[in-house]
Order: sequence, then C-alpha cells, then structure tokens
Amino acid sequence: MSIKLNSINPAVYDQNAHEFTGVEKERAFLVTCGRLLMRERLGRDETKLLLLQNKPSDFTAMLGDGKEGESYAQTNRNLQEKLLLFCAKRCCAISGEVPPVDIAEFRKNQRKFMQDTTFLKLLAGIVQETITPMLPAVMSSGLGWLAESVNVPIGQTRELDIMSNDIFLFEEDSWGASRSKPADHSGVAAHSSRPPCRPRSPPTRFTTRA
Repeated sequence: MSIKLNSINPAVYDQNAHEFTGVEKERAFLVTCGRLLMRERLGRDETKLLLLQNKPSDFTAMLGDGKEGESYAQTNRNLQEKLLLFCAKRCCAISGEVPPVDIAEFRKNQRKFMQDTTFLKLLAGIVQETITPMLPAVMSSGLGWLAESVNVPIGQTRELDIMSNDIFLFEEDSWGASRSKPADHSGVAAHSSRPPCRPRSPPTRFTTRA
C-alpha cells in the first residue's frame, strides 16, 4: 500500500465538520491540527523516500518551512503545548485545583499530571481521535524496505521463502499465529503447538496458518 495523503477528505482537518458537533472547540482544534501535522510529517518523509529512489512526489504541503506563513515546526510546538495545557485544565476542573497558566508552569508540575489517570486517558483519547481517520491513507510502502506485511485469511496457509542468510524471527503473538514450532531443516512452520519458534539459521521457508 502507498501513502495517499492528497486523497484524504479535507473535512478531517475542519474543526467545524459534522463529527465535531457538540465537541468543545478547543478539543476539535487539537484533533484537526494534529491530523494536519500527521499529514505533513508523513508527506515529507514520503517525499524523502521517493527522492532516494529518483521518483517524483505528488505531495502538496499545507504548511510552510518557516520562511512564509506558519511553519511545521512552530505549529507542532504550539500544538504540543496547547494539548498538554488543555488536558491539565480539564483535570484541574475535576480536582478543584488551579490549572497551569502556561507550559512553563505545567512542566514544574508535570510529574503530578503524568501520574493522573484522568489526564492520561484524556490525552490518549485525543491522540486516538487524531490518528484513527488518517490510518487508511498513511500505510506507507516505505515499510516494504524493512518488512513485508501480509494478511492471511482465516483457515488459509501462507508460505514465503527467506532469500537471505539473516536470522529469521517469528513474532509469536501475531494475530492468527499464536503458537509455533520448528518444522524441519528447511525452515519453520506455525502450528497449534506450544513451544515458541526457535529457527535454525539460515532457514529457507516459513509456513503460517491463520
């Protein structure tokens, strides 16, 4: 799969969109701004990867580089500060404490907030809202430089050849492949057995059944 950032519905960056009906304006801003920054970061990274392959990039940046308009770095810094202060303010509203007025005051008391369950849940919720609608468009083919991701339908088997002398590593807690065992001298197979996978080096074939 490849990154398709330019095809993302612009509504995900709009704090006045329907999904934010009844949501605090401040929270809606944090979510939409976070999505914009996510888009910019991934788009810039994708452009760098394509340049290494001597391929053109069709990514259109929405933030400047600092020379004109609002830069990515400044927007990112401002969002981080506003996010932390927003979560701290909501926490203090529950506890009855006075919230920090700026990021400097927050940092003086950050240990207290970082141990507060309400603060952490609120922070995690905003991050989840930021990332979720972006995921379908940001699965990068650049991951293929490091790993291959394959979905195996339930009940079907997937075989792959290992084309190097590197040590083969099987992740035992992968979905649909919770247990594994050595199969033979040629490789490793994932079955319904208890022992974890400890392949010989270098294996040549791996079989997994969903």
